[in-house]
Amino acid sequence: MRACDKCRVTLEGDGEYCPLCQGETRGEPGEGRELFPEIPTVSKRYSLLFRWLMFGSAAAGVISVVINVLVPTSVWWASFVLLGIGSMWLTLAIVIHKRANILKTVLYQVVAVSLLAVCWDAATHWRGWSLEYVLPIVCTAAMIAMGVVARVQNLRLEDYVIYIVIDAVFGVVPAVCLFAGAVSVRIPSVFCVAGSVLSLSALFIFAGERIKTELRRRLHL
Repeated sequence: MRACDKCRVTLEGDGEYCPLCQGETRGEPGEGRELFPEIPTVSKRYSLLFRWLMFGSAAAGVISVVINVLVPTSVWWASFVLLGIGSMWLTLAIVIHKRANILKTVLYQVVAVSLLAVCWDAATHWRGWSLEYVLPIVCTAAMIAMGVVARVQNLRLEDYVIYIVIDAVFGVVPAVCLFAGAVSVRIPSVFCVAGSVLSLSALFIFAGERIKTELRRRLHL
């Protein structure tokens, strides 16, 4: 049985750290039951699936490089395959690590997908599709998704207002692109900006005081 000298308690099981002070314990592992049940992580729960997914990603990367080397072209297209695999794992990692908070997951995905789209657009001789289509569509879809999640989970306004406001502000970013003349296809950006302005207007008109109170509390103002 292990013991903690600082807390002066004995512990069942073989825990190396005290659950009270998080200090190291001494003694031999006991035969009693563990104090806390072991909760498997996502990676452990779906370890076989993740192993196959990692192997498939590695195989796809290796095969693409081998083919590109054996059949050379004017474009090193294998690099795009590798970047695509990296982008997939980045978005998957965000979903896994932020899975406990769906709204935060959506917000992180907006940032990640937008940045990845801009990087891909720049790497393919910049055609502007990331700002004309991806950014406004992703922001609009995120605003809709957040509203649906909030309604389905019956969340209080205080639980999701900060995410809605941040995403709505992101949705105004296409307005900067419009005024700067950075986009030639205006329809997606116009709809995104209109949706962002309407969302912010509705929030501050119908729940302005609650939003101000929540923002002051969150931002420590």
